[in-house]
Amino acid sequence: MYKIIITCVLLFFTCFATPLYAGGGGGEEYETTEIVVRTEALQTVGILVRKGIIEQSWADIKPENAKKIPDQRGAAWVVVFTNPGAKEAAKRTLYVFTNANGDYVRANFSGN
Repeated sequence: MYKIIITCVLLFFTCFATPLYAGGGGGEEYETTEIVVRTEALQTVGILVRKGIIEQSWADIKPENAKKIPDQRGAAWVVVFTNPGAKEAAKRTLYVFTNANGDYVRANFSGN
């Protein structure tokens, strides 16, 4: 009888203790610096060049500026690259958008 009581007590605590380990915030959220955002955007441009999504002439272009912009989830960054050697005039300014952590979100020539 003693073993059954001990087993029931341990089972009880095991069942109700498990949710205590479940914590919120699966991913760490932090805001990053402009230097980190510029570096990440530069790496993103390199990837886009290697994949053939943008012209090879973008490979050596450095970020012109980076600024924090409002976003639905708080804040984001846009990094602007200008390539005077681009073939099409409409594609001389590339905008790389990142989230507050500096992770790539999207890139386009419209800035939207």
